[in-house]
Amino acid sequence: MPVQGSDGLWALIPLVGTASSMTGLTIGTPAPDGWKGWAAHHDTVRDFGDDPALKAEMERLQAELAEIEALGDPATCRICGGPDVTIEHAPSQASGNRGPLIGQKIDPVATRALGHVVWMKGEVIGGSVVETLCVRCNNNTGRRFNPAYLAFEKVCRPLARPEAARALCSVRVARRPLVAKQVLTWIVATSHPGFTARYPMLRTLLQKTGAQGPIAPLRLWCHLMANGGTTWYSGITPKVNALRREGHLMSSFASSPLGWILTIGNLEIEGAHDVSSWTELDKRAKPVTIQLPCQWRLRPQPDDFRSRQEILAEAAARAAANQ
Repeated sequence: MPVQGSDGLWALIPLVGTASSMTGLTIGTPAPDGWKGWAAHHDTVRDFGDDPALKAEMERLQAELAEIEALGDPATCRICGGPDVTIEHAPSQASGNRGPLIGQKIDPVATRALGHVVWMKGEVIGGSVVETLCVRCNNNTGRRFNPAYLAFEKVCRPLARPEAARALCSVRVARRPLVAKQVLTWIVATSHPGFTARYPMLRTLLQKTGAQGPIAPLRLWCHLMANGGTTWYSGITPKVNALRREGHLMSSFASSPLGWILTIGNLEIEGAHDVSSWTELDKRAKPVTIQLPCQWRLRPQPDDFRSRQEILAEAAARAAANQ
């Protein structure tokens, strides 16, 4: 579901090097009728204004997101709240985030008119970057956490391939707390301001290497990515089950070979492994072998694990139904 937050929602597709990603840039004109989002199943937009229960749930989620944003300042560091933010690569350049990309921002007018998500393109030079962390937090998190993440990434890269899609893969992971903290750093850096003020345990975990503890009511999920050379990040976005009239806020950071989803509340992510407990471990905890699902991440929706064939088949079925 595309949602216009304070910074907006973008998808980035590479010219060389890395592939698609989402970063906080201006989305353009507001959605019609004052709404900040659309209820959507994959690419199909639904007008929820005539559904009182769904409308009420969307209003609740947007109010919850507004409360988070109100706690922060877009001009200050997303982690510590201090001034003087600096430009940071997300993910790190060591993870392959280099080269020009094509940015695609949502066209809200065309999206509403045509009933499916429409994107407008523009070139982005120098890799995917954000300007949301101060120099100190940027340097400290990169120095403390990124080496452990790069080591885990190296183990996962040969396992994350198209032939492994929908399968479980055995993966050896060391220094789990530091891996989780690097991911949480990128999620916080690419999400709305006020996130660490609303959930201060994130601030504590990211500012102190040895800090450990639960992140509830947040949950962190992980999976391998079957498609290589791809990066997506969503910021905080609502997910609504239109049948149950129930929604949750979530955020995602996915960069081949690993995909990560952070959920708020009791939302279960089918097809991903719950690694929330990693932040409760001592940084010297022994390495373990875990079973990670390998999923396609071809679309910006955080838990859209459809293959290209499934995407095309659903698009064809929608087209046939509309004839």
